[in-house]
Parts: sequence; C-alpha cells; structure tokens
Amino acid sequence: LYTGAHVGEKIEIFKRYVSGGAKASVEMAFLAQSSYDYFVRDKVTDLYVLEDMQRAMERQEEIPFVCKLAYTKYYAENRKLIDETVSGWLILFLREILEQECYFPYFKEFSENIAFMRQFADKTMVEYRVKEGNRAIIHYLIEREDRQDGEYEYEKEEMQDMFHGVCVKQFILFFGERLQYYITEVDGEKEQLTVSGTLSRNETAAEQKESKYQLINDIATGRNLHDYVTMEKLLNEYFEQDYMVNEFFRMI
Repeated sequence: LYTGAHVGEKIEIFKRYVSGGAKASVEMAFLAQSSYDYFVRDKVTDLYVLEDMQRAMERQEEIPFVCKLAYTKYYAENRKLIDETVSGWLILFLREILEQECYFPYFKEFSENIAFMRQFADKTMVEYRVKEGNRAIIHYLIEREDRQDGEYEYEKEEMQDMFHGVCVKQFILFFGERLQYYITEVDGEKEQLTVSGTLSRNETAAEQKESKYQLINDIATGRNLHDYVTMEKLLNEYFEQDYMVNEFFRMI
C-alpha cells in the first residue's frame, strides 16, 4: 500500500492478515486500492476482494465509493455469481452511483433484471481512460442508410470524466445506423489521436424489452427490409402506446 510495488502474492498475504484479525483501516485501505486498480487501471482483481467487501458491508462498515464501482462492475462481468445477497447490494450501490450522475457501459448488463436500470437498455457507450489531468475528445458521426456519403460530418464533443479519468460518451443507435468515432487525448495544448472504432446496434442482444425504443427499432428494421405491412402495424402500435401513456400518466 505504501510503496506501490507489485506483489504477486498480495491476495494470499491479505487473506492471512484478515484471518488473523485485520485492523479495519488497513483492511479498508487495501480494498480501496484493489478496487482502484481494477476499476480505474483496468487490472485483474480477485473474487476474495469482493467477498471481503461484502463482509465489511454486512458489519455495517461504510466502504469507499470506488469499492462500490468495482463491486457493480465485477458482478456485471460475472453475472453467474449473483445471488440474492449480492443482488441486494447491487441495487443499493447502483442507485448511489446514479445519484452521482455517473454511468458506464457495464450498466447495460443490469437493464434486464433491475427496473431503474432499464433506461440504459437502448444506450451504446464508448469508454476511454485518460492519463491524470488530461481530457478526452470524441469525434463521431452516425451513418444511416438513407443518407449519402457527402452528407456526413464529424461532430466533436468532450467526453465526461465519470471517475478518475474513466471517460464515457453515450449514444442511442437504431437498426441500420453505425457509429464511427475517433478519440483524441488533450494534454495541455497538445492533442493526440489515440483510438478509433466503429459500433452498431447489437442485434443479438436478448435483453430487449417491449418499449418505445424497441418499437422504433423494429419499425426501422421493417423499413430497411421493405416489409411495409409489419412497419404499418408497428407504427399503429407505437402511436396507440404513446396515446395511452399520455392519457393514463401525468408528471407530478
């Protein structure tokens, strides 16, 4: 913790330390550092770190925010390990993260089973890590089948730094749309191209629920496939749903 040196056996040392009766401040410092390495530096972590976090929470100890980020990300990547207890902590932590106006690509993994996370089901996110003190600028365009090549022009926007250099930009893509982007990292007055990529909506995603987004996407699919009968049927369904929502629900 103090030297920052890499220790290959650190988890085994930590396990022995905890089994012998760990000092709470040292234990929490190790959990925070491990979480930071995993979440910010994108290093591999060990399940024991997450399990020890959970024990600390069950002892009603307050854990650092970075631990909550690491906890939610780990179980988004390892959904088979989620049980009833883990699910309870996930709901608590995800609410807290959203209150801080933070969002990350792994949020999409929870959109099927957690109601308030459904808002991310239609999102496509680009994540990029900057060096400390730097800024990330994303240059992007969204290609559509009904537009000609000459009609495209790159837009430019600074990516939002969600946590210690983990920057995110989110988009909504429909069937037939493709996002092209490249990212430049700004260090003082210098701006350097770092990464580029292409994204399209994942047609294999099984998490899609009945929603306005899904209906619009299905309408776009029908148009591209020239299935106008299905397209008309879905348009009617969309406007019926929109009408009922406006009639039955009011903003308070």
